[in-house]
Amino acid sequence: VVGPLVTGALANSAQSPLGMDSLMKLIPQPGSSSGIGSLMSMITGGGASSSTLAGMFGPGLSAITGTLDRSLGFKVGPLIAMAAPLVMNLVGQTMKSRNLDKAGVAQLLQDEHKQFMSSGSETSKLVMKALDAGKEATVAKARYSAEQWTKVRIAPMVVAQVEVANAHFP
Repeated sequence: VVGPLVTGALANSAQSPLGMDSLMKLIPQPGSSSGIGSLMSMITGGGASSSTLAGMFGPGLSAITGTLDRSLGFKVGPLIAMAAPLVMNLVGQTMKSRNLDKAGVAQLLQDEHKQFMSSGSETSKLVMKALDAGKEATVAKARYSAEQWTKVRIAPMVVAQVEVANAHFP
């Protein structure tokens, strides 16, 4: 699930010029310090950073992981964090071996994602469900300013604190 999920998120990012520019910064480039040693330290150190994952999945990451957690019955976030650098390294190697430019990388990712999704397997349906949840969360968040979103995000915690206080001090 996580490999195709990461590929799908990258393919979605690659659909816009801004997303593609951000994506190219995440792909290990030939001759950079992002070699196998750096890749191994990223994996053994727990995987991709939260900022890297946020760059790949956008603001819908928690909706994506929540959907998968509920469907699979365990926490998927750590697996995504470990799979992300592996997929990115594979994309970087393919980019180098095929001498792909940005447009070529975008086409590669979109073709891979379409091929997987067209299989109609239960896994592809779950990946689609998770990516759709991420898109819906991104759209919902975009409706609010940063200040409004903070209020929306912390409101349940405030209500819970009030309820706990009322339960202890009626």
